[in-house]
Amino acid sequence: MSAGAGANKVLTTDASGVATWQTAAGGSPGGSTGYVQFASSTSFAGDSNIFWDNTNKRLGIRTTAPAGPLHVKGTSAFSATGGTITYSGGYTIHTFTTSGTFTPNSTNNVLALVVAGGGAGGELRTGGGGGAGGMIYNASFGVTAQVYTITVGNGGAVGSNGSNSVFSTLTAIGGGRGGIDGANTPIGQGYNGGSGGGARSNTTPAVGGTGITGQGYAGEQISPGARGGGGGGAGEIGGTDTSGEGGDGLACSISGSSVTYAGGGGGGNISLENIAGGSGGGGTGANINNIGSTAGTANTGGGGGGGGGTSGGKAGGSGIVIISYPTLATVDSLVVNSTGDVGIGTASPGAKLDVVGSIRVNQTRWPGLFSRYLELWSQACPAPASCDTCCGTGYCLGGYYDDSRKEKVSCSYTAYNHNCICIGLP
Repeated sequence: MSAGAGANKVLTTDASGVATWQTAAGGSPGGSTGYVQFASSTSFAGDSNIFWDNTNKRLGIRTTAPAGPLHVKGTSAFSATGGTITYSGGYTIHTFTTSGTFTPNSTNNVLALVVAGGGAGGELRTGGGGGAGGMIYNASFGVTAQVYTITVGNGGAVGSNGSNSVFSTLTAIGGGRGGIDGANTPIGQGYNGGSGGGARSNTTPAVGGTGITGQGYAGEQISPGARGGGGGGAGEIGGTDTSGEGGDGLACSISGSSVTYAGGGGGGNISLENIAGGSGGGGTGANINNIGSTAGTANTGGGGGGGGGTSGGKAGGSGIVIISYPTLATVDSLVVNSTGDVGIGTASPGAKLDVVGSIRVNQTRWPGLFSRYLELWSQACPAPASCDTCCGTGYCLGGYYDDSRKEKVSCSYTAYNHNCICIGLP
């Protein structure tokens, strides 16, 4: 049977028993690099749920970035209250158009958008456009089980900067108001803010207000002439496209659809033309007859339009805060690192056993001593309640009120918001 033989060939027979040499069938791996292969009918398959990091020799279950030799991710019923709650694309979305509170039930990472109120347009003759409110987007912001105060900044009233918006450590700065001739130092300069207000000068060149790095851009610098400078936006300097136009904002899809926020306001004009604000809610500047100007759009952080022939400057638009997370969030169920430390609920264990979350201890040695099991948990406790109250039917083991320094407080402490360590039956 040497006829037809060759390298990488196998001897096969047909239904009649006739034997021939055939090229061995090959199989291509399924999925991407690192996907562990498994049989799928008559072919190979692989997906991201079983992943081998060959560089670091690590196995990941439901993660393609294992943090140790073994890293298992599971799903958790993470949830929170606060704001207007909607659902889109597998995500839960909390939208705050006014100030409120956000209260998660456990530790997790969330997506967060924080936009401050836009600055007002310069109110007098050919005023500069208002700067957009600062815009911050964080795609992985850590939260814990506590009450977070949400502040949604107001748009600047005529003659004022916008107000800040705040979520935890994320503070977006209110937009700068547009400049007016004869005001600010130097004269006509736009005011500083999350994005800077556009400048305005009738006699000497003036510069736009500055923006905050990572939140917005400067307002337009303007030479003496017939129009005010455009307010800065989250995406560009005022006047980038056309002198006087507000700078464009930035698009974000955290709400479930693409929305543009934080556009700068258009400058005022002493011709019949109205100058547009930037995309993202920037207001239109007034013309020589003081008409056609608009305020920044509410809940976009857009800057207000500048005044025209003698007046007409408008207010900035209010800000917004949006927080989103997967409706079924992934969590670090189990991690074993290179030194043998085991983490449950954390990817970075700091001890031989490091547990983030409640611990339940089942009893079998003393029947009847406990009805089922003991539970040890951490409980957020807002002032003026004490841990003795917040632990409910459990017992307080102690408390602390500073997450970073873990400053201890007694079980009867009531002065500030704090956290309690409780034990008892669930």
